Amino acid sequence: MSEAAIDIKKIFYRRYLPAILWAALIFVGSSIPSQSMPKFTIETKDLVLHFIEYALFGVFLAIAFISSSDRISWKPFNIALLVGVVYAALDELHQKFVSGRVCAFTDFVADSLGVLFGLALFIAVLKTKERFTG
Repeated sequence: MSEAAIDIKKIFYRRYLPAILWAALIFVGSSIPSQSMPKFTIETKDLVLHFIEYALFGVFLAIAFISSSDRISWKPFNIALLVGVVYAALDELHQKFVSGRVCAFTDFVADSLGVLFGLALFIAVLKTKERFTG
């Protein structure tokens, strides 16, 4: 195998695979009927979990789309945000067809805000790293 092919595999495993695996995990979790899910007494706990789940997805999308070696630009950020928000919408639509689950706009908002937070957190860490390393 050539060095170029090995480098492409390394890039895929390091940058894209975490986001792909997390998206798959979200899909599997969304496919579980509500009867098998833990019950929450307060709706906000569910929204917090949605936010955290998608904040991690946002970080993984940032790793996939935003290069840490280049100056941070808006284009990869916007692409990562678009991918995350579209995936959140599709995830909610998918749940409409799962027994006992619903397609909830509030969940979509929590998911989308989570993606945005994860991306912003990643960029903040990069900016801080740049400041200290020059």
